[in-house]
Amino acid sequence: MVELTRDHPDRVSERASTLAPAKPEESRLYQKLGLRRRFALFFAAIALGGSAILALALWFGHQRAGGPVEGYVIAWLLASLGLAGLSTWIGSLFDDHVAKPILALTNELETRAEADVSRAIDDRAAPHLGALAPAARALHAVLEDTRTSQKRAVAQQTEALETSRHQLETLVQCMPAGVLVLSSTGEVLLSDATARACLGPVGLHRQVGLYVDPAPLEAAMAELGPKPAGACCKVALTRRQQPFGTSPEITCRLSALDDAGGRLGFVALLEAEERSTEPPALTPLAYDFAAPIQQDSCGVLATRQFVVFDTETTGLDPEKDTVVQLSAVRIVNGKIQSQEVFDRLVDPERPIPARTTEIHGITNEMVKGAPKLTEVAQEFAAFCGDAVLVAHNAPFDMGFLQAQARAGGPSFDAPTLCTARLSQHLSPSLSGHTLDDLAERYDVDLPPEARHTALGDALATAEVLLKMVPRLHDRGVQGVSEAAKISAS
Repeated sequence: MVELTRDHPDRVSERASTLAPAKPEESRLYQKLGLRRRFALFFAAIALGGSAILALALWFGHQRAGGPVEGYVIAWLLASLGLAGLSTWIGSLFDDHVAKPILALTNELETRAEADVSRAIDDRAAPHLGALAPAARALHAVLEDTRTSQKRAVAQQTEALETSRHQLETLVQCMPAGVLVLSSTGEVLLSDATARACLGPVGLHRQVGLYVDPAPLEAAMAELGPKPAGACCKVALTRRQQPFGTSPEITCRLSALDDAGGRLGFVALLEAEERSTEPPALTPLAYDFAAPIQQDSCGVLATRQFVVFDTETTGLDPEKDTVVQLSAVRIVNGKIQSQEVFDRLVDPERPIPARTTEIHGITNEMVKGAPKLTEVAQEFAAFCGDAVLVAHNAPFDMGFLQAQARAGGPSFDAPTLCTARLSQHLSPSLSGHTLDDLAERYDVDLPPEARHTALGDALATAEVLLKMVPRLHDRGVQGVSEAAKISAS
């Protein structure tokens, strides 16, 4: 995976103080200039002002003492150059020891205020700011203590709920049938391990028609529509894919499900031959009863479906190189769905250069017999559906998907977000925007053994994105279209 490390040292976007809001025109100027540029203009003004004062003094001296003008001009030029050099040198020292540390400290505080980052602020990074850095560290400590107290209170209040949830999961795992809960429009709201073993990788808020022929199910839902809660009927379903050696036909017992607000949806009990062989702890219930996912291009970031992906490749040029691994994880309503993971090795149909194997660890033997990119891309397109795509340095990864599309594979036209570009937007004063930088900045665990594996990088990118969303929201970036524009800039 290639990292994007472009530095924009002067494009600093800072928020005006909430204690004394700036006028709109002042705020625009404030954001356009930035702290470092304003300091640079300050020292430039000192140099120009000093040069003007020197010129006035020399003119006055010439008027009083006379003599050749050339000597005064040469003296003025030499003194002005010296003054300019001195201002530049002092300004550079000020930039390194004051301006940059202030911006870095500001970013540290903003990150911790807007995202759940518990790592303490390193006050050694700003040794020339006196008590400011220790004060920032102490402020974060107070904030973290408050958050810890809130988390403890929430944990105490939800302990009984968690116990009930665990009991429900244990009960469902012991049932002889697979369980699905569907919304009235056919979206999957809950699935258990047996249902996923029976139908394939069932995803939350996906249409059940992706996994079975929807017509009989829709007819049964319409039949149960006017009936009270608990009404049920049997439905014969045809699976779109099934485990080897099993029949595509499966019987489903469909029941109406109501809550206090009316018809919640339907419960489908699948009389399956297949059961998950994984321990319950590894195959928990997957459920999300939140409001329907926003699917329009301007959907609110916090409630969109995302597929966060990463590729490992044979090289850096999409026209000459190709993919050797494609992995992704799905986010639904702000939660990473650990049971919905896409992870495929790909036969590159060419030798993998040794220099790239040193980076991602994928050898020619590992991809021998793996499916070709066209087949994997088709599977990945089905996994993505209409979700928003996310990658770190997305132009690189999308370049390979677009190259296979030009060769006749599936196209990926969904909005795409780039966490590297979003990081530059959130923290333009910082030079580090690699995945390692963001993992450290947002307190995301990125083990060395998972780095430069497609799945490990995708999971880390997903966690970074979730911590970026509230910061983007605070800066007025609430819709996917706005975030996509930033990612494309």
